Amino acid sequence: MRNKKIVGLVIAVLLVVLVLPVFAEGEAITIPWRGHGTEHADPGCEPGQTAVWHFVLTTGGSGTWKGGEISVLLNTGELLAASSEDHPSAVLHFFLSAQAPAWVNSAEATAYYEGNVSNALLTISESWCEGEAVTPTPEPTPTGVPPEPTPTETPPVETPEPTPTGVPPEPTPTEVPPEPTPTATPPHLLPVAGSDGYGFRVVGAAFAAVVGFGILAFAWFQRRKTITVV
Repeated sequence: MRNKKIVGLVIAVLLVVLVLPVFAEGEAITIPWRGHGTEHADPGCEPGQTAVWHFVLTTGGSGTWKGGEISVLLNTGELLAASSEDHPSAVLHFFLSAQAPAWVNSAEATAYYEGNVSNALLTISESWCEGEAVTPTPEPTPTGVPPEPTPTETPPVETPEPTPTGVPPEPTPTEVPPEPTPTATPPHLLPVAGSDGYGFRVVGAAFAAVVGFGILAFAWFQRRKTITVV
């Protein structure tokens, strides 16, 4: 019987030792960041600088914080964590930092409280940059290697058709004058063989005499006809 009392006492002491700190801290609540203070999510730091964020967790009522932790996810995929030692208090403060460039994507805080914290709010109070920015060194431009020329379009050249050479042009046809019609030579002008022109002169004189006689005879006949009529 005595042994049972001793065992019960030991169990009671263990329960007090293990459970008492939990009840001393109060109940836990998780508050997500809903974009309050989003203008401070990106401090705008340059490469080489350190970005710093200051989060605050308020109860929004008459409650009191007994302590808490925060986790923050950055755009780079890095997960930051911090805890607050400001307790008991109505406001918990969290400070986190990371190499720039970086900004906050999401965050949530888990805190222990007593009293009314139904309007608890997680806010980014401020952010800033620390350290000197590092100017990236430009890549050296290779020397001695001329840049490749930009190809230009060459307009097509029209090749004229070759003019045939060595072939004389066809001659323009010219009118061929008609051949003269031969005229008959009067018999009295025909040469007489062996006369050396004498025959021509004789025939010509005879022909002239005949013609003259004919003209005179025609004139006399006409005169006689006229007289007879009168």
